[in-house]
Amino acid sequence: MKNNSIIIRMKQDRLLTPSSPSGSYASRFSVIYGPHAGTEELLRICVCLALQGPVQVLDFGNRSNMYFAARELRSLTNDPAAAMKNILIRRAFTAYQAATVLEQQCAVPDRPVLIFDLLSLLLDENIQIAEADRLFADLLCCIRSISSDRFVAAGIKPFPGCMENRKHLLSRVYEAADEFCQTAEMLSRGMAI
Repeated sequence: MKNNSIIIRMKQDRLLTPSSPSGSYASRFSVIYGPHAGTEELLRICVCLALQGPVQVLDFGNRSNMYFAARELRSLTNDPAAAMKNILIRRAFTAYQAATVLEQQCAVPDRPVLIFDLLSLLLDENIQIAEADRLFADLLCCIRSISSDRFVAAGIKPFPGCMENRKHLLSRVYEAADEFCQTAEMLSRGMAI
């Protein structure tokens, strides 16, 4: 599998790679910070996980491109259709739906969870800052619960300038993550956290 982007480790000395020779990912909360919410990196992780078994994709920013995953799987297995069936996708279109979807994941054991564009739904200008903070606390609580017994990875992106009043959410994600990675592109643009 080719990898065009480089991930720089920020909090620990591990990269986002399988933690054991069998290829399984350890229970932890990993975050990828990139210009497109780490979408390509999350899709590559999704492909690796789909080869091993079921993986839950939670798409909060309409970013999960399963055509990319199918192309990658075709190059890695003789039965890409079977691996694609391991990818289960749920989308949320509001921050309230995202909270519900994450709460429901707590009841589904033994399935890694990938969250595409974790913070995007909290940028809705119709959600007051205090409410966005409350919802985000709920999301983080669910993520910590899920990541206590399985792998969770989430992608985030820089906030637009008009959302300066919500940038503290990026710091809260950084603090909550067991593992925080930034793409080399973010560092070269001077947009590192």
